[in-house]
Amino acid sequence: MNRFRWLAACVAAGIGVAAWAQKVDFKINYEPGAYVITHTTTMTESRNINGQWGKSQTSMVATTDMTVGKADANGKREVTFTVRHLKYETSMGDDKVMKYDSAADTAPQDRHTKQLNAFIDKTISMTVDSKGQADNVVGIDAIFDAMGTVPTGNARDKYTKEFRDSLISGLVQPVASPTKPVSKDDSWTADSALTLMVGKSIPVTQTYTLTEIKNDVATVTSKATVNEAMAADTTAAVDCTMHVDVATGLTTSATVALKITIIGGDNVKEVTGSMIGTLETTIKKGTYEAAKEKEAPKNEPTTRETRRRQR
Repeated sequence: MNRFRWLAACVAAGIGVAAWAQKVDFKINYEPGAYVITHTTTMTESRNINGQWGKSQTSMVATTDMTVGKADANGKREVTFTVRHLKYETSMGDDKVMKYDSAADTAPQDRHTKQLNAFIDKTISMTVDSKGQADNVVGIDAIFDAMGTVPTGNARDKYTKEFRDSLISGLVQPVASPTKPVSKDDSWTADSALTLMVGKSIPVTQTYTLTEIKNDVATVTSKATVNEAMAADTTAAVDCTMHVDVATGLTTSATVALKITIIGGDNVKEVTGSMIGTLETTIKKGTYEAAKEKEAPKNEPTTRETRRRQR
């Protein structure tokens, strides 16, 4: 009996050591097929400007179809993204400043809602390699043309690059690949763009840490340092937790917490305040249209009508 217990203890210890020693390369090896990506963003901003307090709240839900093609001999595959639904709302205090839902029947009436509507049903395609590097990006110009307010020339090129970078870091590969396979508790850094809204991002340097590997899912946490020049005494903290399928490199869910503290400002005596936001992302197999078909038909009879027919 004692020998059996000793053997069982050795086996258990061996399993524990194997789990601890497992290494993850974070290569992109997406299974070909269709996926639905859902982003839910909330942001609350509070500011005191010369003794006058103001508070604003913004929320957005974006649903995007992603299709993944079969990889070629070099590990490259075509990936497309199509925004299917956007819901956006901004309020100042108790007053609704802007409310937009792409599923509504009414067409956008102002400049801001027109810009949001420019994303709907537009497809962006690109070629992605196993490390998440993208090229042959096509489709951004169609979105900018639909907006009608994007600058031209060098300014447009700069805006295009920023949008492209935020799209890749936000959708293609939220977890930047380390230079070598990593084990539990290993850390690495990478410059990237933190996507908070569709087409809106801020440059950051992220420090990633592999905190857990369980059931072939890697949990990665990151802390980011904002690279943008900000007002004096302004600080920013960005914490993120992501779950990555080890076999495919697909980030199936992510939660980002952002907090910016503002002290000081230009042309005013005093500015203090804070911005607190969250971004939650989930990725599942399927398409947005398939999800809609699961909803109950609008002409479905009420409970009272059903009872009357059954009689």
